[in-house]
Amino acid sequence: MFRTLQQQPRVITLFGCQKILELPKINKLNDLLLKNSLEKKIDFSYSNKFPTLDQLNYMESIDSKTLKHCIPKKDELLSKEVFNPIFSLSIRECEINKNWVKDSIVWVDWEKKLMGNNLKKLISLLEQEK
Repeated sequence: MFRTLQQQPRVITLFGCQKILELPKINKLNDLLLKNSLEKKIDFSYSNKFPTLDQLNYMESIDSKTLKHCIPKKDELLSKEVFNPIFSLSIRECEINKNWVKDSIVWVDWEKKLMGNNLKKLISLLEQEK
């Protein structure tokens, strides 16, 4: 049986290298989701892969300044073809080739069109969801 989109949890994705995704704040985020039963309302995903071109374009439309904080060459990358190898690299590889600022993160709430580059803001937003 197909589920309607209205019954699907909203998706929030956190992009960052593996080292960043192991921070204590990530544990706090997971605890918050479980404690407030938000795991049924929010599908939280972690990605250590560079965003796809489609994702990058959408993120640019949400908050260009935040995106530039993590991806200094974003304007150049937005003009690349969809099949460019950059879009299949790990964020760690992108840190090495200077396409991603070392040890930075960006999170995206795709449905609510929200984006940020620190976990404190995301945790604060999720605490309001109770």
